[in-house]
Amino acid sequence: MKKIAWFPFLFCSSVLLSCCQPKAEQQPETPQNVTPLCNQTPIQEDSARYDVISFIRKGGGNMAFLLQAKKDSLSFFLYQMNFQDTSLVFSFEKQHFDSTDVALLDSLLNGTIDLKEPIAEQPQRPMMTGTWVYTYAIKPSGETDTITLKRAEEVLIHIEDSIRNMLSN
Repeated sequence: MKKIAWFPFLFCSSVLLSCCQPKAEQQPETPQNVTPLCNQTPIQEDSARYDVISFIRKGGGNMAFLLQAKKDSLSFFLYQMNFQDTSLVFSFEKQHFDSTDVALLDSLLNGTIDLKEPIAEQPQRPMMTGTWVYTYAIKPSGETDTITLKRAEEVLIHIEDSIRNMLSN
C-alpha cells in the first residue's frame, strides 16, 4: 500500500522538474498584435545596425519592453508587466541617464561594438527559482541577436529600474 501512496508525489515532482529546466535559446516574446517602435519610421537596411533592443525579465518582477534610441531621447514600449499585457509608450531624455550608458546603447544599436561575450557555464540546479533576464537586439529585417555582453545587460537593468521608479511615482 505504501508504494501506491508515493506515485502521485513522484509523478508531480517529475513534471515540475521537467517543466522548470531552462531552454537553451529563447527568442523574444514580442506581442503579435502590436507594432513595435522600429516600424514607425522607415530606415535604410544596414546589416550591422539594430533598430530595437528587447528586454525581458521572467519570474519575479516580470517586465518586458522594447527600447529605441532617438536623437535626444530613449523611447520605450512596455508590453508586459507583472504578468499582465500592457501597451505603454513613453520617452526619457538621454540626459537623465549616465552618458557612458547612453553611449553604450548607441554603439549597440549602431553595430559598432560586439553584442557577444563568452558566457561562463553555470551549474544546473535541480529546481530553478528566481528571475531571469533575456536581452536581444533586433535588426530592421526582424533578425534577432542575443546580447551576452555583461556591461550591456547591466545598463539595461539600470534602465529597467528607472522605468519601475517612473511607474511607481
